[in-house]
Amino acid sequence: MSLAVIILPTNKTDSIISDRVRKIGQREKGLELEVIVTDANNEGYDLTDKIVTFSENKVGGKIVSDSSKDHIQVLNAKDGRFKYKLAEAVYAASGEAWFDISSKDGEVVDTTKSFDIDVIENAEIHINNDNYVSTLIDLETYYKAIIQRTDQQTTEMVNKYNGEVGQLLDNWKTQSEQINQDYEKQKEGLASDAQAEIDKIDKDKQAAIDAVNQGFKDKLSSIQADYDKWKQTTATDFEERINKVSEELTTAEKNQADMKETIDSAMAAVDKIKGVDFTKYVNKDDFNAALAKINTLANPTIVDNKTDPNSLIEPGVYLAKNGFNFAKGDIPPGYRSDGKTYMAVLEGDNPDNSINYFQQFMFQATKFDYECWHRAGYKYGTNAYYTVSFTNLKDIYGSALKQISVNGGTPISPDDKGVANIDLTNYETKEDADNLSKEINKRPVTVNNVSPDDKGNITIAIPDVSKMQQDITTLQNEMEEQKSKVAYHYADTLADGQKYSAANPQILTGTP
Repeated sequence: MSLAVIILPTNKTDSIISDRVRKIGQREKGLELEVIVTDANNEGYDLTDKIVTFSENKVGGKIVSDSSKDHIQVLNAKDGRFKYKLAEAVYAASGEAWFDISSKDGEVVDTTKSFDIDVIENAEIHINNDNYVSTLIDLETYYKAIIQRTDQQTTEMVNKYNGEVGQLLDNWKTQSEQINQDYEKQKEGLASDAQAEIDKIDKDKQAAIDAVNQGFKDKLSSIQADYDKWKQTTATDFEERINKVSEELTTAEKNQADMKETIDSAMAAVDKIKGVDFTKYVNKDDFNAALAKINTLANPTIVDNKTDPNSLIEPGVYLAKNGFNFAKGDIPPGYRSDGKTYMAVLEGDNPDNSINYFQQFMFQATKFDYECWHRAGYKYGTNAYYTVSFTNLKDIYGSALKQISVNGGTPISPDDKGVANIDLTNYETKEDADNLSKEINKRPVTVNNVSPDDKGNITIAIPDVSKMQQDITTLQNEMEEQKSKVAYHYADTLADGQKYSAANPQILTGTP
């Protein structure tokens, strides 16, 4: 938002400027006032190497002094054009404003004519009407300008007073001369008239002269009274301002003492880091600005779908929102001409010759799939080059080993070198397997024409032997019973034994 352009002269002979009032509302913020400053010849005031400061005497005796670079924007230094963004304190109350022009060393060299800022207050908004000075230098500039303006106003008033007195004297002389001339003419024309008539003319002459003299005295007294009143008011106001400047400069001196103490402390800290090479560091704003210019995936160079990727050989990241245009027919398999496509270009020196060497990595993602291609090329001169065809990286790395397991066991991931270490200590070796196979081959394939099931087991039918077991038990019992009834006879010789057995068949005979 902007206010109407205002033209402010520095020519002190101009009594007042036209269009001197600017109305603003307390609700309005960020208003800008464009200003054209003119010199003594009513031409653009050269602001080259000058500092422009906004100054305002507000209702209630408060002041505003502002030369902040955030608020003053020079549009054309040679023509005296600049723009001022109103400080927030300006909206607090109405006031009389002007602009001070200073040299680089802070010396006030000129001031503009004043203009009025009429603030339309809002009952719902309460803004503190307090002093606002953006810097200590602005405060010093403000009071230097006040002193200069007071000197100028005094000179103007004296010149005006002298001018009016001089003009009054000239008028009196002119009227006196005219009266004398009229008198002489009337006197000559009435020479023959009576003396009474001459006396009347003399009386009229004297009355006219007395009237002119009295008018001159009255006007002179009025001017003198106005001048004395203005001089007293100006002197009182100037004395008050000087006292205020003195108080504020006393405060400033104290602040400067505190600042010196702070600076001394800072310098002590600087002494501790004198060994640091600050040439190795970069300004944060410069660094951020440099980063903003670097083509990254987050800040790619945008190209349209008419761009031939063969032409993109400068390092950086490029984005074709609707795909690239392959003018030479080397479209990679699987490429979609309407897909969002990124391309990263790397550049390096070819060690064999001076031909510039570059590589391209192109990535395309669609709702169906993703593809990533790579190719390398050489550039001859400014526009002659050749490239190898695109290689789909997914074809190379898509089937690479990710995990491996033995017989469906716990999967094992490869290390950073792609090696999967498998522990086979609990598994049979090939030699063990071969020996086991040989042992198995030695065993019967069937039992009673019965083949094993899928687990190697053979089911054999077992006959009922419970009756046989009972007969065996009965026979064993009978044998034990007979054993308990047998008697033995030991003979010295076999013949004696046989003889005894023949005679005693129920007794067994044996030799010791």
